Amino acid sequence: MKRKTKPALWLSALPRRNPNRPRNGKSQARESYRTRRDRFLAKLRNKLCPVALAVWKRKVPVAEVHHTRGRIGTLLNDERYWLAVSRIGHRWIHEHPQAARERGWLAERGSWGTAE
Repeated sequence: MKRKTKPALWLSALPRRNPNRPRNGKSQARESYRTRRDRFLAKLRNKLCPVALAVWKRKVPVAEVHHTRGRIGTLLNDERYWLAVSRIGHRWIHEHPQAARERGWLAERGSWGTAE
């Protein structure tokens, strides 16, 4: 579809940005996270969802990473606090926070968002 009007004249004075270059550090952190997440989920020991096994006694393949202490700052890439879960297992953790805390799938109150 053709543009009806010409772009603003002042736009031509701005330098064009390379679309393949990340805009800032957050983009690089997200890309690093995606790579680490995919590698984490591919590990053999992370093939079945522990939540589905414990709650429903069903073998469900993992699909997501649950961050037991949150994703703020360095916690996003801190694999110590990752748990490979299925979609239904992830939903169960967030719908039943007290039971998830008792089983160690969610941080205790006061330790959310902290690395230690």
